[in-house]
Amino acid sequence: MTTPLRPGQMLLVSGFDPAGGERGGVFGWDGRDLTCLDTRSTTGLRNAAGVLLQCGWMAGSDHSELRVSDTRGTVTQAHLDDVGNPHDVISVGGLVAVVATAQNQVAWFRSDGDRIRTWQAQGEPDSWHLNSLVLHRSRLLACAFGRFRRRKEWDMLGRPASGCLFDVESGSTILGGLRAPHTPRFHAGSWLVCNSADQALVQCSADGRRQVLATFPGWPRGLVITPDAVFIGVSPPRHAVYNAGVSSSVVLLDPVSWQVITEFAVPVREIYDLELVPVGLARGLAAGRRAVLHLSGR
Repeated sequence: MTTPLRPGQMLLVSGFDPAGGERGGVFGWDGRDLTCLDTRSTTGLRNAAGVLLQCGWMAGSDHSELRVSDTRGTVTQAHLDDVGNPHDVISVGGLVAVVATAQNQVAWFRSDGDRIRTWQAQGEPDSWHLNSLVLHRSRLLACAFGRFRRRKEWDMLGRPASGCLFDVESGSTILGGLRAPHTPRFHAGSWLVCNSADQALVQCSADGRRQVLATFPGWPRGLVITPDAVFIGVSPPRHAVYNAGVSSSVVLLDPVSWQVITEFAVPVREIYDLELVPVGLARGLAAGRRAVLHLSGR
C-alpha cells in the first residue's frame, strides 16, 4: 500500500489504560512502522503552533498532568489539580483548555499549570461525560453524552441518543441526538463524528441529514482526515473482558468510498486520540525512547 501520509508527516496515536495498568502511551506511525514514543497513558493530543499538548491520564486520581513538547523534547510538565479523567486538550486564546470529565468542567490553564478560569456543567460529577474539544469559527465546542443530573446517568440509561456537540460559552446545541459522541471534525461543509455507542462514523449535514459512513467492531474514537485517507481509532467494545491479547487498532478508510483501505494494531487497551504532526515534533516527544514495531497492513 502506498502510504497516505505526506513526506515529513507522522500520525500520532494516544492510548490509555482505564484500570491504571501499563497498556497506554503515545505511538507514531510513519506509513509502515509503529514506534513507541512515550509509555505514559495519554488521552488528548494537540499540535498547537509547533508544540505538542498532551493530557496525562492517571487512573483513579483527582489530578492529572499537562505535558508540552517541542522538537527538542519535553519543555513543560505541569501538575493539574482537580482535573480527574482528563479527556481532551486544545490551545485557545493563548491558554490551554482541558476537559476535566470527572469534575464536569472545562478548565483553562497557562502552560505552567496555573488555572485561569473554569466552565462548570450542571449536575453531579461526570453526569455529562464531557469529552472532545474543537474550535469552529472561533468558538470552543465540546461533546457530552447528555445533559444529565446524576453521576454516569448516561450509562445507567444504556447510552441513549442524548449525546450532543455544544458551544461551551453559550450552551447552545450544535448537534444533538448522538450516542456517546467523540472527536467531531468539520469537513467539506459537514460534521463527521465518532458516534461511539453505535460503533459508527456518522456525517451530519447542515440541513439535518444524518448518514452512517462506516461501522466498526468496537468503540470508535480519534479521527484524522486527509485527502488520501480517513484515520479512525477503534478500541474494544465497551464492557468487553480485557486480556493481554486484545489490542486496539487504527482503521484507514477511503475518503470517497468509505471502504477500509487497511488497519494496524496498537498495543493499548483504549485509543483516545489521533493527531497528524511533523516528524520533528514526534521525535521530540520520543526523547530517546524508541521501540519500533514492524507491522503488516491487513
